[in-house]
Amino acid sequence: MGFYLLHRALREPGAQTNGIALLIDFTGFKFGRLLRHVRLSDMRRGVHMMQECSPAHLNVLYIVNPPKWIETLLGIIRPFLRRDTLQKKLFLLDRAELSNHFASKQLVSQFGGAIAFDWHAQLERWDADETARGLDFDVSGFLQEDNDDSIQLVRGRVA
Repeated sequence: MGFYLLHRALREPGAQTNGIALLIDFTGFKFGRLLRHVRLSDMRRGVHMMQECSPAHLNVLYIVNPPKWIETLLGIIRPFLRRDTLQKKLFLLDRAELSNHFASKQLVSQFGGAIAFDWHAQLERWDADETARGLDFDVSGFLQEDNDDSIQLVRGRVA
């Protein structure tokens, strides 16, 4: 799902020239879930793809409600990061602190912003768009998964 979101983000004007700000909300996320679905090789491959293969650059990473184990995870992937990646901005925040980094018009309502956002409706629009383009992408698996509202999109530039 993460790379599909990147694919969609890259279709936004300016993403390839201005870069991307990534916001990850760990509210309710359990370490066991990560261990069940992600191996070290997956982390290494993901880091490589973001650094070497992506046409857009990650400029800043916001981790909202970071669990205690996030520092350990960052320590695990740190050896795979290039020096310029290590110098990117990283913010570990709670939801209340988001207003210090984003204008209300840039955040979805779940994060205290002004954007009304329906994740399932967005996936259905993307599915229709991909189908109209003749691409074989089915979002039904994402719609039926854990009803994970922690995956959110942020529009606009960093405030």
